[in-house]
Amino acid sequence: AFGGFQFLEGNSMHDPCGAFFRHLEITEPSGWHGLLAGLTFGAKDLFDVKGYVTGAGNPDWFRTHGPAADTAPAVQLLIEAGARLVGKTITDELAFSLSGKNIHYGTPLNAAAPERIPGGSSSGSASAVAGGLVDFALGTDTSGSIRIPASLCGVVGLKPTRGRVSLRGVIPLSWNLDHAGPMARCVWDVALLLQVIAGYDPEDPWSEDLPVDDYLARLDDGVIIPGDVEWQVTPERLVTLHVPPTLTGVIEARRNLGQDVRQLAGQAPEVQHPALRQQQLRFRLHHLPWQQGQPPGDAWPILTGQG
Repeated sequence: AFGGFQFLEGNSMHDPCGAFFRHLEITEPSGWHGLLAGLTFGAKDLFDVKGYVTGAGNPDWFRTHGPAADTAPAVQLLIEAGARLVGKTITDELAFSLSGKNIHYGTPLNAAAPERIPGGSSSGSASAVAGGLVDFALGTDTSGSIRIPASLCGVVGLKPTRGRVSLRGVIPLSWNLDHAGPMARCVWDVALLLQVIAGYDPEDPWSEDLPVDDYLARLDDGVIIPGDVEWQVTPERLVTLHVPPTLTGVIEARRNLGQDVRQLAGQAPEVQHPALRQQQLRFRLHHLPWQQGQPPGDAWPILTGQG
């Protein structure tokens, strides 16, 4: 449906940010019509492209897995809307980190702050967007892997509602916490991208069969900011929220732009945060069988229960 692809090694593609793992060139035109006609994008190297190995940021994973049988729906929908996939972006190994560093393939440049890390694990996607190498990118988010690099690199990233975007054809980290979502340089672009990739996928067991909203139309609905927004973690690993004074300027600026910003009274209750332990458990369940087949000494502590 989207023409032929040719993976190119090394620096065959202009990539001053070091954002791409393996470069993907389209040898035949894809769509020339649609909402995204003429735009380019990168996909985190967790998303399958038919006929090619998904590397997951780890050379052993790449070496021990075969080509994908199908293209991930999130990628396919973007191509069918007229966008051109130009490459697979670097990810932290198996997406299990938030720094954006990859010891095998390098750390993508944070174009907004070159002396700082880009954040991860969707580091290459954020770097490629911030550096102007693509118009937008796809990432995944389990515990911040879209939102953190987007924030650090000065772009917009969205973790959609669970089940809103298909995860079929995406290498998992934690099946009950994973999300796929878009990254771009403005909120309007992200809303448009969500409009394209959102929807029910009957072949994804976690997909929700719900109508797709008009996200662009909802951009004028305003912003609701909780009364107190600041993370505090107690010795008992409980989390509470309070608003820092620095948000006052942001709230006033949005109001001056005519946006409806309402501040809710009250304080969020303290809550336990079991997500990290769930994430570690699901990660082991997904990847331990593969790890057990690797040479001795190559084991990840998190996979063997030592991390």
